[in-house]
Amino acid sequence: MRKRYLLTLLLPLLLLLAGCATQVAVERLIPAKYSMADYRDLTILAVKPYRFYLGESPPLVVKDLSGSAPFKVLSGYGAFFERELASHLDKELTKKINARNYFTLVESSTQAYLDVEVKRMEAEEYIWAQKGEGEEGSEETLYNLQQKVRLEIGFKVIDAKSGYTIYSDTYQMRQETSFLLDPEKGPTIYAPDLGPTLKSMGEKLLTELVDAIAPRWERISLSLMDNKPKTKSLEKAYTAVEEGRLMVAYDLFLSEYNRSSHLAAGYNAALILEALQNRDGAIELMERIYRGSASAKVKRQLERMVRYKSEQIEAERQF
Repeated sequence: MRKRYLLTLLLPLLLLLAGCATQVAVERLIPAKYSMADYRDLTILAVKPYRFYLGESPPLVVKDLSGSAPFKVLSGYGAFFERELASHLDKELTKKINARNYFTLVESSTQAYLDVEVKRMEAEEYIWAQKGEGEEGSEETLYNLQQKVRLEIGFKVIDAKSGYTIYSDTYQMRQETSFLLDPEKGPTIYAPDLGPTLKSMGEKLLTELVDAIAPRWERISLSLMDNKPKTKSLEKAYTAVEEGRLMVAYDLFLSEYNRSSHLAAGYNAALILEALQNRDGAIELMERIYRGSASAKVKRQLERMVRYKSEQIEAERQF
């Protein structure tokens, strides 16, 4: 079952292996921070909204720190937006988890519950002023709106049988923007809506959350080593890579390396072998090349390959 799942994920990725010229794409399976191998039947509880304390919610009118603004600015934070945000994140969380094809979502799991909460939400807005040059070169006062937001999301994975919390973590993000205000739009100006910003931040935090509990595939592009010293027989190998004929390119590069110990040929053959999902063979070949060259570049790639292999083994244990 596990092998079938991995092959299902891998098939569309293999079709994208050859990208732009002189590059190959390598797929890596990244383990989750928290292993959910025993909790893959999962119930997602409704995302809990943040609850402002009395007097804590953003004011309707933005405070004027300049003390001289000839207009008022209405807040970009909508009334009761915290409920709207929780509802939005609830849908996004289900969507992101389903996209991983890792969990089976059920209404009442006998294994685990995922409890997500908006633990903190801040929206600070104020007007500030500075001296600037007007259209006719005269000095004038320029008014700016500052908007600062902070969002923190926490989660708990709860064992359905014992009720104990297995894992918990929090993720937070801050964002700040400044806008020049046009007094001619007064006497009342509406601040930019903070809703889209907070929703976008929440979606990014949810991605971090899902990454922490579900393994994922990642695709990276690796550049081949240039044909130096110039060897005419390798030109067909580079062309084969550009055309996506990786097996042909591998044979050509390896043949030249075996014949002349051409560093680039061996290095490229090892990368292509890894792109063809033969990481063990790629490591073995790269070790051979490093022993014969002591190249720092070869050493870095070898260390990366070994690390990716270790991570993939860990990730596969989570299935």
